[in-house]
Amino acid sequence: MPATYPSDPATLAEFANTAGKPIQCKAAVAWAANKPLSNETIIVAPPQAGPGAARAQVLVPAGHPLSNLYTSGV
Repeated sequence: MPATYPSDPATLAEFANTAGKPIQCKAAVAWAANKPLSNETIIVAPPQAGPGAARAQVLVPAGHPLSNLYTSGV
């Protein structure tokens, strides 16, 4: 499914105002294992020049249909 981007002028103007600046957004944060997620406001730095990397960790219970996908190294 391809990504879709807003095209209305107000949203595009807001994007232009935040270009190159840190932004605030909401995130569900896990501060410790086996604890509930906490809804937090976080500050995200703007992209920097050079190569970038992102890491996402997914926890899937054993026996769940998706567990084979995540334990197979895909």
